[in-house]
Amino acid sequence: MKDLKKIIFLGEECTGKSTFLNVGLGLKFNTIYNPTIQDYITSDQFQNILFIDTAGSPDLDRLRPSNYYDLSHIVLCFSIPSQQSFIKVAEKWMPEISYYMDLTPITLLGLKQDLRTTNSVTFEQGNDLAKEINATRYIECSALNPDETRQILESIVVATNDQQSNWCHTRNKSNVTESSIEDGDHKTISSSITMESLNIMDHPSVPQLDDIYSPKLHHVPINDKTQPNILDVTSSDLDTRNDKVQPSYFTRGLQKQQLSKPNDSTPISTEQSILPLRANNSKSTKTGLKSWGNKLLSGTKYVETGYKNNLTVNTTTTAVDLHSQEVVKIKPLETKVRNLRLRAENANSISCPKMKKIWEKLKTKRNELTINFNEIKRDEMNCKMITVRDHVLKRALLISTMNQTQHPWEIQISSPISISIQKGDAFVIELWIRCDTFATTTVTLEQNYASYEKLIHYTINNMNSIWTKYEIPFIASFGIEKGQSQLVFFLGYGKQTFELGQVRLIKHTNSNSLPPLRLEYDGMHERSPWRLEAEINIEKYRKSNLSIVIKDQFGQPIPNVNIKIRMKKHQFLFGTSIRSKLLLQDKQYQDQVKKYFNTIVFENELKWHHWIQQQSNQDDHFRLDWTKQAMEWCLKEEIAIRGHTLVWGNWDHTPHHIPHDQRVYTFLKDFIKDIVGTLKGQIIHWDVLNELFQNQDYIKYLGKESIIEWLKLTKELDTKTKIYLNDYPVPDWEVSIKSVQDTIEYIQMNHGVLDGLGIQGHVNETPWSIPQYLVMLNRFHQYNLSMVLSEFDTIIKDQELEAMFLKDMLIATFSHPSMIGFLTWGFWDNANWRNQGLFFNPDWTAKPALKVYDDLVFNKWWSNCDGYTDLKGVYDTRVFQGEFEIHVQIANQTKIYKATVGKDDLSLDITL
Repeated sequence: MKDLKKIIFLGEECTGKSTFLNVGLGLKFNTIYNPTIQDYITSDQFQNILFIDTAGSPDLDRLRPSNYYDLSHIVLCFSIPSQQSFIKVAEKWMPEISYYMDLTPITLLGLKQDLRTTNSVTFEQGNDLAKEINATRYIECSALNPDETRQILESIVVATNDQQSNWCHTRNKSNVTESSIEDGDHKTISSSITMESLNIMDHPSVPQLDDIYSPKLHHVPINDKTQPNILDVTSSDLDTRNDKVQPSYFTRGLQKQQLSKPNDSTPISTEQSILPLRANNSKSTKTGLKSWGNKLLSGTKYVETGYKNNLTVNTTTTAVDLHSQEVVKIKPLETKVRNLRLRAENANSISCPKMKKIWEKLKTKRNELTINFNEIKRDEMNCKMITVRDHVLKRALLISTMNQTQHPWEIQISSPISISIQKGDAFVIELWIRCDTFATTTVTLEQNYASYEKLIHYTINNMNSIWTKYEIPFIASFGIEKGQSQLVFFLGYGKQTFELGQVRLIKHTNSNSLPPLRLEYDGMHERSPWRLEAEINIEKYRKSNLSIVIKDQFGQPIPNVNIKIRMKKHQFLFGTSIRSKLLLQDKQYQDQVKKYFNTIVFENELKWHHWIQQQSNQDDHFRLDWTKQAMEWCLKEEIAIRGHTLVWGNWDHTPHHIPHDQRVYTFLKDFIKDIVGTLKGQIIHWDVLNELFQNQDYIKYLGKESIIEWLKLTKELDTKTKIYLNDYPVPDWEVSIKSVQDTIEYIQMNHGVLDGLGIQGHVNETPWSIPQYLVMLNRFHQYNLSMVLSEFDTIIKDQELEAMFLKDMLIATFSHPSMIGFLTWGFWDNANWRNQGLFFNPDWTAKPALKVYDDLVFNKWWSNCDGYTDLKGVYDTRVFQGEFEIHVQIANQTKIYKATVGKDDLSLDITL
């Protein structure tokens, strides 16, 4: 709908957003809390208005930004009786809004007015906060008053319709001159762009992938010199079929050249120049320099340059003309530092303590915004042009990074794109890469402003020692105006060196002309070396010898006895996360759990805030009765239960009534005693510590020694359970691996109780490198812990590729001696936090991944054996470890015996 306007409702859990919206639209007041994931609501009462009701739950922080696009109005809500939700407006929501929706008008809305007490937020406090966050107005109401609620909602809609549409961002623009020629389906655009200095910039990562088209990767043999009948629209590469002009990488001569278009003898005159290359590092500022007053900060050298308030800083640099090899002096450059809104005279003018603290923290980072090329070469990365010999490429960029950053985008090179992109446009990113060792980079084409929304986000980690050409096709899921996009390579994956040559963006007017669709990951090929070792290890570590000896009552062997061995259950844990309500109320959901899994973990029911939430047994999603009944069903079906999780040390994952200080120690201790005591004897593993890597709020107040106390307390309460650390190390993210290693070593050095490690395994759109995954497992193997892949899922759009990757992850995990389990995080699209379950579509039709899983777990790794005893009355075989029924048939009679085969060989003596 062309004139559709979006109004989004934001705020903490239980603030009353959904109830306000429902009552305002004429629905009944709902007295039972029903947590929202995200709802899109339209009403005949308000034409061309889309209301977006979002979740305030920290569990959905990564999902919520998918709605932050093309918004007309923000309704930022807090609960008047809840001081905590009021504080979160400044502490959490304003930084998030400023990050993604900096210029969208805000209405601050106080809800549950009828519950106001002497300890509640006052009208004056709400009004002051509205001024400090530059909201258009502050309103209070109670949804118990439907007439007033409807009037307020109508006023918000009226304000939205009356607002002018000129709050667009002022964006950074390069000095671009263009010439273009159109012929049929093809268009060539050449650009002359002033080179910019290397900057450190804040760069949020918002993977907004194409919902229509999955990025694929196609390898082209290096001896294939054919080119598609399409033209470069980014860097004006000269046609490689023109013998007079050689192709180049990020390099354009400063003189005029003649460019011939394929199938056309008419030359094209085009101005060539050196493309800008920027290395960015977002350590300098994580949320952007923002303040909440109304006036420009005085006493600084900064000036406002428009509504977006970009800073202009003059720097000087040099470049090399790669045709003449001469050093060229570039005139003083303008480096745009984005996201500056300095609107307070000084920090003292900010009355809100939380906002004042944010401003003071950000103000100290002011001088870190811009550094020169030499500083980046020495401290973070080194980029230099090199000559390529004996290849169609003549120049390449040699990239060396010195350290791994907390996020890969913190070190990057980028180049602006000078064309407009329309929704539905088909493109291919074409590039050449060579690497003597192992290196990783992520290629993304994104907006160069605001949320940096991405059209493509693809990681390459399968680099070869010979020059390899990659073609990454994609279809634009949204449009970007001319000069407002950029091609970026994320480089912060650790110390590595590789060569990058001739990067081009190629536009196809027909999506059918895109290259063959194939995406690869390291280790996927059938002849990959890791596979042979994995098969050997599976035979060695997952199978044991089973010997059945049949004797008569006098101890004499009985030969030629018919033996049938039937496997009933794996010893290895093959499991999934579940939801108790679905397990009890959806028969098909229950049947699939029973059929495919021998282990479960509750997705949310045992987390601290949900454990408290379900105590009343009145909630529509979480009830203690449901949880207990689900556990009883699992134990009856002999399905093991993992406990997740006791300590998730972040205030966002803490119940709202818990104070954010040292007092959390007592509350947390009481929670552990309550839940572990209640479920004693029913949980095989407890994830006592969850995601310590980036959740350190508790430890900052209680000290690292509190970790040892939590582990010890859990073991004392349930001596039979195994104590686990659950975290998310990623194979190509050294910082994450080292953090988990440091935690394990601290626990073991201080004699803490730790039996196992849970590796979460949430994979995004790019599959992991299987060899790197195995290397990571080997690094943890030294600590003598049992390990579980505890939360595996992906958002790979290609279901066939997802199935192939699942197969390899299963094989690699099953082959490693320290691994004892593989659990998926959900299995059905309709019951998965990312709406992409591995095994079933919403209508319960099976996905390719289910066939792969079923074939491995219940066929290839499943032992059913038939045979006869020899002259010594012995039948020997080798089986996968697990539980078995042994059928012994003699004289038309069959007796059934049960046996459990573990790591040690089993000899079973049967007397008939």
